[in-house]
Amino acid sequence: MTQNLARTEIMAATELRLSRRALKALAEVPDLRCGGLSPLARLASPGAPSDRASLVAAIEATSGPWRWAVPALLDPRLTCMVVLGDGQTGLLGQYLWPDPEGRGPGFRVSVGSEDLGLAGPLHLDQTLLDLYDLLALGSVAEPEPVRLLLTTAQFWAVAALLDAYQAAVLRQRLARVGGRPTGLLVADIAAAWVAGQTTLNPGWAVSLFTLLLPDQAPDAFEARLAAALAGLETAELLTRLEGESGDPLDDMYVLGDELDLFCSALVGVSSTFGLVVQRQREPGRVEVTVLGGWRTGGGIWLAEVSEIDQDRVELLLTGPTLVSELLDNLLDGRAATEAPEQDGEWRAFGLATLYSKDSLLTQLAAAPLSATTPTPAAPDPAISPRPGPASGGPAPRFCGHCGAPMGPGARFCASCGSPLRNA
Repeated sequence: MTQNLARTEIMAATELRLSRRALKALAEVPDLRCGGLSPLARLASPGAPSDRASLVAAIEATSGPWRWAVPALLDPRLTCMVVLGDGQTGLLGQYLWPDPEGRGPGFRVSVGSEDLGLAGPLHLDQTLLDLYDLLALGSVAEPEPVRLLLTTAQFWAVAALLDAYQAAVLRQRLARVGGRPTGLLVADIAAAWVAGQTTLNPGWAVSLFTLLLPDQAPDAFEARLAAALAGLETAELLTRLEGESGDPLDDMYVLGDELDLFCSALVGVSSTFGLVVQRQREPGRVEVTVLGGWRTGGGIWLAEVSEIDQDRVELLLTGPTLVSELLDNLLDGRAATEAPEQDGEWRAFGLATLYSKDSLLTQLAAAPLSATTPTPAAPDPAISPRPGPASGGPAPRFCGHCGAPMGPGARFCASCGSPLRNA
């Protein structure tokens, strides 16, 4: 979903592409600010002069639901990021709507090296149905529920431990050795953490939750990993076997029954998924919900991370019924969105905003040309979302070239390899 779309013109009900130079013209409009959820808040401004004529022409050419494409890009009130992975391939989708309930037309965003694309229009309920198709919940069993309550440090340690466990299983298979690992060295768990931070692959636990929670993933956590693992031992989830060298990295941990169930269930048969939904219902207040987990035929392991900043994370083994309820509550737009006409056009949709088509064209016509090279639009400093219902904190960072989400402190994009200008 992050691929660079090839077409460069507006295709009816398909795609709109805007060059970075065209988007730069928005910075020439006095006092125009993009919303805090807008991709433009994280898009680097090109050094070349703006191309206002192309932007005006693109806006003038929009009609029907496409009238809301640029307004939705400038000031989205509902955004959705979907992450899927299986350890080898990853899938990222970024979607936005002009209103918090998703009544209006939605658009999928893709960011290229020279331009930005909007594909659609999309109904919110169709996005939900697509997610259902990808997760294939109909083939998942309803297991007996299992709950693990963890601190924040313990959760990140479990993510690294899971990656180390899966890596150990892969090594055993390559060596043609069956069975499961009897234990995991602290050094291997620390290496799994570093690998997950260095190469963001959403099929692995550390990477998945770093992508979903870029401002919550701890820096240099490998130095504190031993203490976090000791906390898991205190909680009777692990048993430590002291190494002969006396070096804590040589210690080995044996999994308790609950963590053994968790790790063994996710080896070879699981796929990871993540969902970040952000809504701005009123100025300065953003509601953020983050779900992440692993799908297996025998059930779904969910990580409830809404209270991670309050030092509380819950791992839950559940089935498709609960997951369906959660997704319906987050993304079901059928009750709020009128059915589309047979020709695919939206019914009449209106929203009081300074970013409407007519308002934008009027402001662009009146704005003076500037010789400076400002950023396309400045984010509203009053809006600062972070994970958790109705909360604040910095929004996820994205690569300005390919749109992939970035981890804290990253200097190069793990998806396209481009250097990050503001790293």
